[in-house]
Amino acid sequence: GLLFPRRKLLQMGDAPEDESREALLRWSARKGDYVDGTLLFGPPLVGFGLQFALVQHLEFAAAFSALALGVIYLGLARWLMGGRALLLAETCLALGVIFTSLAIPLGLDARWTSAAWAVEGAGIFWLGLRQQRPLARAFALLLQAGAALVFLGELRSGESSLLEGTPLGALMLGGALLFSFHQLHKALPGQTSSWERHVPPVLAALGLTFVYLLAPMFFFAHGTSISWALAGLLTLFVALRLPSATFLLGALVVQLLGAVLFLVAEPLASEGLRPLAHAGFWSPLMLGLVALIGAWRLHIGVAVTVIDRVNLQRLSWTLLAWGAGWWALAWVSEVLLFARLPLQATLMLAAAAISVALWAVLALRLAWPALGVLCTLLIPAAGLVLLAAWHPRFHPAANVGWLLWAVVFVVHFVSLRRLAPMLPSAVLSSAHVIGCWLLIGVLALELRYGLLLLSEQYNAWRWLGWALLPSLYLVLMAAPRAWPWPVSAYAREYRVYAAAPLALLMLGWFWLANIVSDGKAEPLPYVPLVNPLDLGLLLALFGVYAWSRSEAAQLAIRGRYAAAVAAAAQLIVGVSLFLFFTALVMRTAHHWGGVPFELEALLQSMRVQAGLSIVWTLMALALMIGGHLRHRREVWLIGAALIGVVVAKLFFVELSNRGGLARIVSFIGVGVLLLVVGYFAPLPPKRVETVADPEKPAPQTQGVSS
Repeated sequence: GLLFPRRKLLQMGDAPEDESREALLRWSARKGDYVDGTLLFGPPLVGFGLQFALVQHLEFAAAFSALALGVIYLGLARWLMGGRALLLAETCLALGVIFTSLAIPLGLDARWTSAAWAVEGAGIFWLGLRQQRPLARAFALLLQAGAALVFLGELRSGESSLLEGTPLGALMLGGALLFSFHQLHKALPGQTSSWERHVPPVLAALGLTFVYLLAPMFFFAHGTSISWALAGLLTLFVALRLPSATFLLGALVVQLLGAVLFLVAEPLASEGLRPLAHAGFWSPLMLGLVALIGAWRLHIGVAVTVIDRVNLQRLSWTLLAWGAGWWALAWVSEVLLFARLPLQATLMLAAAAISVALWAVLALRLAWPALGVLCTLLIPAAGLVLLAAWHPRFHPAANVGWLLWAVVFVVHFVSLRRLAPMLPSAVLSSAHVIGCWLLIGVLALELRYGLLLLSEQYNAWRWLGWALLPSLYLVLMAAPRAWPWPVSAYAREYRVYAAAPLALLMLGWFWLANIVSDGKAEPLPYVPLVNPLDLGLLLALFGVYAWSRSEAAQLAIRGRYAAAVAAAAQLIVGVSLFLFFTALVMRTAHHWGGVPFELEALLQSMRVQAGLSIVWTLMALALMIGGHLRHRREVWLIGAALIGVVVAKLFFVELSNRGGLARIVSFIGVGVLLLVVGYFAPLPPKRVETVADPEKPAPQTQGVSS
């Protein structure tokens, strides 16, 4: 079979003058009749089959037979390689490689067979790439694919680790696949075929997979999770060095798998564990730390900012958020596992403050704006701790909480001041506003607890704890004086953005407390207008009114809606005052007249009705006199309308109480007040709109609104 085609080729006289390998191969391929396939492939296949049947009962005999046959054909290929029979030589080379590869599974088990095939396939692929042999490269890839399938078929669940297998085999298989990927990755476009351009991502993914399989062959769930986190970080560094989107994706996927494995793993038994010295703590901590380091590596800059349409900057932000989440989970789970319930909130605040302080220092030293943005999450995290620790008798200063809350706010404001140049304006503004809200909330909770201790069974003191500090804040922000940093540097944030929701909150609190609370404040007796509840209500309403009339609030609402908003604010304050005095009469009747503090009983009481008539008339008197003195016709008309309501009430309500003393008091009191109104507060004239002279412009003043 060999001598016949060789002699026939040597006798031909049309051999190419170019003695290169490619020219001889093309010439010999055109002389396809000189190779007899039956004579060339039949003897080795039939002969090896007979040999296998003869020696299969002997150990390793079939393997050595295949190896010997492979060596024979490799020698023939070497002998024929220098002449005209180049196609014949390459055919013998292929037979030699096949029989040599067949010797491995015949002599070794499946695990070592896969490793040997993988290394052999890598060598054949490298040689085929250097010699420009696509068929050899295809055979090498098939050999490596077969090795991978054989290795995966032998994996089992282990007793001393997650998986039972051969770590060296996984390492050799992964290394061989990555070696083949590297050869294709650095090859020039003309050295590879079109179908091979789609192979590198597959080779890289398979190679990384088998390298990652080393971890579950040595460790259980937590150790594997930590190993995969570190492997993902190393893969990320390699991906940026190559660069390769497949390695980048592999780095993210293996970290995600490590996180999933940690979450689905059985929790460790708490007996015998020591704080900060067990895998349940270090697994999430390493996941977070590795992700943070990876985010930093993506941030510090590489030659390209995009790898195969993957934006590295956005990926850095994603890894930063991912790492911060796992970092927080590690510390929170450790506190919940080992700390006593009263100390859990304190320790969580300590962990958050120390973490943010460290991140702020790193953000400044590394010039890392994204990490600076992460530092602004201290206050939202502290707010979540506050909500989680809440119970009816909770106060933030308990269990050294006063010290930790002070540390939290110091770290928050110092970090904001130092990181301000690198933070986006929207983030910086939001951080100041949320920090202001939390500071007021913590102080209000502590004040509420103090008032709760002062009045164990009486509700008026409890209502005051929520409103005193927010109302005082509104009054202070309405003042035109210059406050120190941070109010001076971020006036809009503190005077408008933080104050506006507090004003709405205080308005809602005013209405709710005015309707629900009966004003009990024992041991103090109830005295209208000077008891704690009424003073707190007036302070809250004054704070809302003062802030709504402040320069900062008016500057925040400019344009055609400014006048409408100002009128609406005055109307809301007026209606709130009307409600306050109405409820004041009812609370006074409850405490002084013994009327039950229930709506039906209060409305049926003629003492309450008489008091309402007199108080409403006094309010109308104040409105009409004020409108007359300030020439505000609309204010006078509101007072007149209220007088009309009182008169209608006298005829329809008080007149039905025949012979009652309350009816007599109502009629006499209202009649006297109507005489006062008619004498002191006649209807003011309409305002005359003056037209400015264009030749005499109006003088510019810098006054403030009344």
